[in-house]
Amino acid sequence: VSLTNAELCSLLTRCPSMKILRLNHEPMDLGETVLTINVLPMIAQNCPQLEVLALYVSTDVDPLETSLLFTFKNLKTIDLGLSVLENNAVVSRLLAQVLPDGCKLVSEQAFNLDAEEFFAYGEEDSDVREERRNKWVELSQWISIMLDVRRETCKRMSAKLGD
Repeated sequence: VSLTNAELCSLLTRCPSMKILRLNHEPMDLGETVLTINVLPMIAQNCPQLEVLALYVSTDVDPLETSLLFTFKNLKTIDLGLSVLENNAVVSRLLAQVLPDGCKLVSEQAFNLDAEEFFAYGEEDSDVREERRNKWVELSQWISIMLDVRRETCKRMSAKLGD
């Protein structure tokens, strides 16, 4: 299944109570996808109850305007699976703006190792899958720090406004 951002959002407008969305975040074919990471604020707007999100997306995108961003309210985990991490800065900035405090960026295997070896197209494909997961794990540490900084900044601003 290949969906554009607009097509996915059109489907999700009918699902405002959805709590879990796992949409092939670890596909067998690691080719390009038309679904981009810029879909995240749109999903946040359409599915305010979402707690778990897993997607395979293109991250080779231009940064979004900050005024267009919606933040997830209840998201606990996001897994971008085997998506290629093209631009750490753009992706980090977007995630830090749309993810709520306490949300974890995870990179968990969809299948156990034995099953993945069955699906993978050889040792090279397994290595690519592991390398992609590891890049998301590294980025997750930065996202946690960025979310902490955002929370602390909001606290300071609230304290100053209360003075």
